[in-house]
Amino acid sequence: MKPVKNKRKPLILVTVLLLIGLAAVAAWYLLIYEKNTQTESQSLSAASTQGDQKTEDSQSDQTSNTPADSNLQSDPASSTPAPAPQIPGSVTITSTSGNSSGVTVGTLVSGVTSGTCTATFQKGGQTVTDTAPLGLQVSYYLCKGFNPIARNKFPQAGEWTVQVTVKNNQGELKSETKKVTIP
Repeated sequence: MKPVKNKRKPLILVTVLLLIGLAAVAAWYLLIYEKNTQTESQSLSAASTQGDQKTEDSQSDQTSNTPADSNLQSDPASSTPAPAPQIPGSVTITSTSGNSSGVTVGTLVSGVTSGTCTATFQKGGQTVTDTAPLGLQVSYYLCKGFNPIARNKFPQAGEWTVQVTVKNNQGELKSETKKVTIP
């Protein structure tokens, strides 16, 4: 009878290890799947909101086209360049944080697979900018490089606003403005 017990111990051990491994894989899959589902729903919500805003903007543009507007012409030498066209997609600032070593800005970008990200921080009349490439992270795109932005780039502490713009050869996307506290 002893040889049978000795054979059962390794079999039980292997079975327990397989069950633990299977549970770990299942938990990892559920965590990733749930995160991707939330990310996609946020992206769809942001894209829907942008679409509604574009519709409102185009309707207001059509109603405000008056003869007085058509008489306004500026001197080409003093005019500012036309803004880049808005492209389909969205940029979402997912997180912001500031500490003594720097500022971190988390992003999520949908509808665009290439480009350059620019984070623009403003406080009063002061502006600080930082750029980063757009990059693929598993199954979504984000701005790689705003982690962290050196604290010494900011001339003073306090509450700053940040907006992220993604530009490529097709146009640009802009996030909503968020607040970040710089210590």
